[in-house]
Amino acid sequence: MRQNVGRQNRFGGDLNQEGQDKIRRIKVRHEDKVIGSWVLRLVLVMVLILSFALGSGAGVAAEEKAKIEYFSWLAAEVTMGKCIEELVQIFEILNPNVDVEVQAVTFGDKLPIFLTRSQGGQAPSLSRWTDADMQLLISKGLAADLKPFIDEEGPGFLDQWIEGSFDLVIKGDQVFGMPEENMPVCLVYNQDLYRIAGLDPDGPPGTREEFLEYAKKLTRDTDGDGKTDQWGFGMIGAKTPALFLRFDPWFWGPGGEYIKMTANGPRSALDTAEALDGFRFFIELYTKHEVVPPGPTSAASMDVRRMWVNEMAAMGLGGGFEMGAVSGINPEWPLTEKLRLAAVPVPAGGKKVTAGHIGYYALSPECKNPEAAWRFLRFMTNHFAQARMFEYQGFVAGRKDIVSSYKIQNNNFARVSASEAVYGKFPPQIPEWSEAREYFLVAIQEALTGVKSPGEALLDAHEEINRLLERAYGG
Repeated sequence: MRQNVGRQNRFGGDLNQEGQDKIRRIKVRHEDKVIGSWVLRLVLVMVLILSFALGSGAGVAAEEKAKIEYFSWLAAEVTMGKCIEELVQIFEILNPNVDVEVQAVTFGDKLPIFLTRSQGGQAPSLSRWTDADMQLLISKGLAADLKPFIDEEGPGFLDQWIEGSFDLVIKGDQVFGMPEENMPVCLVYNQDLYRIAGLDPDGPPGTREEFLEYAKKLTRDTDGDGKTDQWGFGMIGAKTPALFLRFDPWFWGPGGEYIKMTANGPRSALDTAEALDGFRFFIELYTKHEVVPPGPTSAASMDVRRMWVNEMAAMGLGGGFEMGAVSGINPEWPLTEKLRLAAVPVPAGGKKVTAGHIGYYALSPECKNPEAAWRFLRFMTNHFAQARMFEYQGFVAGRKDIVSSYKIQNNNFARVSASEAVYGKFPPQIPEWSEAREYFLVAIQEALTGVKSPGEALLDAHEEINRLLERAYGG
């Protein structure tokens, strides 16, 4: 039996006098994202209209609050943390019988912490994941089937999202996740540094060969002291899952694959010439061509973003999802005047491909208040919340009404990001990938530091991954 959490309005919230008073008074201390903006004023007007229609004295039955936990690495980021704080406050005002506890975790720690808590029976009610994590959660039974809730929403509910949004989380007639942003990886470049180097900012590199030429021209000694202080490409080389989004396009471009299917189940595909081509190109940007700043093996996402802001790196791989985080580093830096997005360069004659990125919400099967958790999930994926996430972070949601909106179509970052989504490719959809990728990260580090040649490092990873898969599938 699902818990009754009160009378609902069309925002999915409860209406009482206290809630009406709170939404009149609410002030969030975010200088450039004041909650008194038009979006909140719209909520206020709608709540007041609805409360008048229902009778301003109408209250909800006194009952214990339904408590839910929301576990997300985005809550640990400066800009998105503020956005989540704002949205949770609005949700709790509209749903006074629901208490949301936000649990922030770093991107790299999210999976091990979640698995440990789940094993101890302490899984959070709702959690936020990348597409690369979902298969492991589903295979371990850590994501609940949302189909019963979806069915209650009525016919055509899933049609609000662009095609393919649910492909990674539908198994048979079960649905194990709700999508949020759908944003592919693009080339990020500084148009001012292009001009200084004599490059056309309206003509970014289209091929891998052109990219290398541009990167060399952008690697310079800018102050005349005889030392390079600006590099062509900011590389994430740290041992973090975030590396793959920024590496995969280089790997897939010439035809590399991580996994192939055989009669004995999945096996490593890292022993091909195409895989080595993409792997070597990435490594040699640092070891041979020297267009990458020193110390890439310790550089994670925020490090490369700082390189952009400090104009230490002229290019990188990222997407619209980077923009809020970059702005958070230095709000005074003229981001929209400096950075632009373009398609990721591909090998001459190669197939256009990039790394797809879809964020998903998962509901724990052990959630004690699933009805309240679903209402929060629905709120976080509705048009209002997704529009706010775009305003804060530049997230482009997979909702059709967001993608087609005026703000998206008239924003340079969002428009390029949305147009590249069709070329997005995703990591291997096997439960073992979260463990197998660790061997690949070791290979990246070994090759970047020169401990092994690219060929040796890749072949060792190939053999380790095959041993892992043979243990899992036999043969």
